[in-house]
Amino acid sequence: MTNANAKVLKVKNELIGIIIGIMKPLVLDEKKSSARRRFTRILTPYQDDMLEARKEIQLKYGEKDPEGNLKIVDNQVQIVKGMKKHLDTDWKQLNEEVITIFDVMESNKQDLEVVTTLFKDELAKFEKEKESNYTSDDFEIISYYKEVIENLKPVGIK
Repeated sequence: MTNANAKVLKVKNELIGIIIGIMKPLVLDEKKSSARRRFTRILTPYQDDMLEARKEIQLKYGEKDPEGNLKIVDNQVQIVKGMKKHLDTDWKQLNEEVITIFDVMESNKQDLEVVTTLFKDELAKFEKEKESNYTSDDFEIISYYKEVIENLKPVGIK
């Protein structure tokens, strides 16, 4: 029987690496650092799955040399002519996929709250540093922060 008040954390695939990447370099006190470490350990296998899926997409649409290795020019996998649209579709579908990370329980609720607060604090610090002198890249960064914060809200199970 499912608890009507049960909540789960669901995150878009493309945000998993961003969450880990933003949290990793932060200098934190012991409590926050522990919460980050536990949260990162939970996310890492999902990030690994995402990276593996990206490799599979590259193998599916990438040009290969006679030995079957992907052709790479300027650190870019060369895409088979006429397949870029298909690659972009698969890439977008993978990025937009929403993954259920965990059931929110008392044992992990506090870590989730700490991580959410970290992102809110980092966003506030970033906006203050910029003092309204934003570049287009800054708007993209702010958008990612806001999307991460929104994705870190547990949702009810229906």
